[in-house]
Amino acid sequence: MAIDFESIDGPWLDDLLPHELPRQYQELASLIGCRSTMIVACVLGGGGGIYIPKADALVRIARDKKIREDRKRGMSYADLVRKYNLTDVWIRQICDHRGDDDKQQDLF
Repeated sequence: MAIDFESIDGPWLDDLLPHELPRQYQELASLIGCRSTMIVACVLGGGGGIYIPKADALVRIARDKKIREDRKRGMSYADLVRKYNLTDVWIRQICDHRGDDDKQQDLF
C-alpha cells in the first residue's frame, strides 16, 4: 500500500500538538508523535478499524515460545513450572500446543 506522504509533509505538522488532533488520535499522538500518527492514519485509515491487542498478548506469545524451546532442550516440566511461575497443567498445555505447526485441517 502506497503512503501519500504529500498529505503529511510540511513544517506545519511539526507545530501540531496531540490535543489539537481529533479525539481518536490524541492518545496515539501523545505516545508516538503527531507525524507518526499521521503516517499510521495514511496507511491504516479509512479501511475500517484496526484492533491492536493488549501488550500482554505479545508477551505471552514470546513467553510461550521460550517455554517450548526450553522444553525441547530437555528442561523438565517441574523446572519450567518454577522458572515461569505457572501451573504444571498450563506448562503442559503450552508445550503441547502446535500453533502454526499444526498440520490438522480446519473443519470449516
